[in-house]
Amino acid sequence: MARGPCVLASDAPLLAPEGPLPVGKLVGKTVPVLGRGPNGRLRFHLVGEIRLVAESAPVWKVALENGRFFRAGSEQVVFDPEEKPVRLSDVRPGADLFPAYAYPRGYRYRTDEGEEKISTGGIRVVEIGPDGSAPVYAVRLRTGDRFFLDCGILCAAEPPSGGHEE
Repeated sequence: MARGPCVLASDAPLLAPEGPLPVGKLVGKTVPVLGRGPNGRLRFHLVGEIRLVAESAPVWKVALENGRFFRAGSEQVVFDPEEKPVRLSDVRPGADLFPAYAYPRGYRYRTDEGEEKISTGGIRVVEIGPDGSAPVYAVRLRTGDRFFLDCGILCAAEPPSGGHEE
């Protein structure tokens, strides 16, 4: 089993200014990805390193209520709406995860189809479970330790090897 706070399947797309970038295609490249600092500020962080953790490891698929999904190892750390870390292996259907963008908790809104909803302040997991094997990668940012996937979920990165937090 691949271990660490960051074990993303090769097809997991990072949220970058250029659009979704699959982590497996970024080895050796320096790209900006949207992250969240300890002060809550959203900003782009440069990727410091993306490394292959395992050529083939079990991965889980996480399907979200927004119709998006991502795949990662069960040890991948994501965050709940209060920004508490949680491993994928502890996430269940119906759980809410910390979003890049969402209405505040309790806000009433209408969907594009006209349905009225009350925001949970997060993105709801509708299905989660094993999804075969894939190459898995770890992401280290030059500064910061949290970044967003293109599906809008906040993930933990490998701890920075230097630099400062913003």
